[in-house]
Amino acid sequence: MLQPVVIECVANVSEGRDKKIIEKCSKAIRAIDNVKLMHIDNGYDVNRTVFSFIGNEKSIFEAAFSLIKTATQFINMQNYGSDHPNIGAVDVCPFIPIKGIREEKLIVLVNEFSKKVNQELDIPIFLYEKSQTKNHRTFLEQIRRGGKQKLITRINQSSTWKPDFGHQWNEKTGATVIGVRNILVAFNIDISTKNKKIASELAAKIRTSGSKKNNIKGMFPCLKAISWWMESFDTYQISCNFTDIEKTKVHEVWTFIEKFAKNNNFEVTGAELIGLIPLQVLLDAATYYDYQGSDEEKAEKVFKRWNLSKYWKDSYKKKILDSYF
Repeated sequence: MLQPVVIECVANVSEGRDKKIIEKCSKAIRAIDNVKLMHIDNGYDVNRTVFSFIGNEKSIFEAAFSLIKTATQFINMQNYGSDHPNIGAVDVCPFIPIKGIREEKLIVLVNEFSKKVNQELDIPIFLYEKSQTKNHRTFLEQIRRGGKQKLITRINQSSTWKPDFGHQWNEKTGATVIGVRNILVAFNIDISTKNKKIASELAAKIRTSGSKKNNIKGMFPCLKAISWWMESFDTYQISCNFTDIEKTKVHEVWTFIEKFAKNNNFEVTGAELIGLIPLQVLLDAATYYDYQGSDEEKAEKVFKRWNLSKYWKDSYKKKILDSYF
């Protein structure tokens, strides 16, 4: 018996403040049959919304196209502002094979989809992660480095930086980064210090790349991290992207940040989970903390320990990826 195909898309849209535009984007996804919009993560301070949805090998691309078409109709990147790195109205649109489809096949489908987006919507497309074959532009941070204007300069100065699909920059839409990647956990940790230098140093210490400028060697593999100030919550966040949850565990980074905070006279006050998290991440943490009980009980204990309810007031189960398929 063939296993049903489940593909996840986690589209990052450069709008987190205009509720009408966010709702139009939501409707664009919901309008497609055989697609489930699992979660909407709205970030007012960073002016960004993340839409997490699943579908099959046909419906997932119909929904993603509908979203990109709608978002670029209403968002003008010439008027956009945010501290969050970005290069386009739909900044990044990854596809993750959940079950029933081989990675190799999904890469082919994503390439076809990327070509369609460029041809029909006139958006320059950069492939990334498993869809990209050029080492100098495999990762999102390589493409975004220096922001939109630096990317435009690289495009104009070097043929090695031309978009994978498209020839011209689109001032209104910017560019979109599309590709096949692993499951990623986006986990932002709140710290009580208001010292920008300490927050920046902490982010550099934990991320893989460290900081060449400040001669800081990164500690954790497969971890991207930056710090930013959250005005509406009066706190600094260490924004973490765990790109391989087997090589670096969330609880390992949490524990290091707690110790760093204690040594520098501040506290970890909670966390914000962007999008969804695999149940296994919480169970791994529960094992580390020696929590007992059913999987549900252990997951809930970890959720409380990390104070994820600071931002998410609904049931913790709605934040668990496995709950939706």
